[in-house]
Amino acid sequence: MNLWWITDAIAPAGRSLLAFLGLGVAMGLPAVAQPLPSEATSQPPGVYYSWRDLATEPAECLARSQQALNAVDIGDIQQVDNSIAGRTEDSTVVFVCIPNQANPAITTVMVIIAGQDDQASLDLRSDLQAAF
Repeated sequence: MNLWWITDAIAPAGRSLLAFLGLGVAMGLPAVAQPLPSEATSQPPGVYYSWRDLATEPAECLARSQQALNAVDIGDIQQVDNSIAGRTEDSTVVFVCIPNQANPAITTVMVIIAGQDDQASLDLRSDLQAAF
């Protein structure tokens, strides 16, 4: 079953995407999400994320995440521990594969998109979900 639970959020101005989501260093994410410019120069990006559980191990989740990023032409791809991230000209994308401590055969995958164009970010999220 290809079911994604979807939750949308907007990051407050002046905070990084990862700090807003409370993931940061604790999740071992790469430093591709950079602090946002000040309010005086731009609006904060929309931050959209969704997640689902998979009957797979984290390594397979990361491989599928890499394939999804490649399928939609995401560049500057970096992988650190349980996450893989990249960017387009307008957006930053992060996949996080979180192993289930109670059941190692289950992994939760979260995809996070941050971008200035809300509709483009939502469309990119849909494309990544389909490619995953």
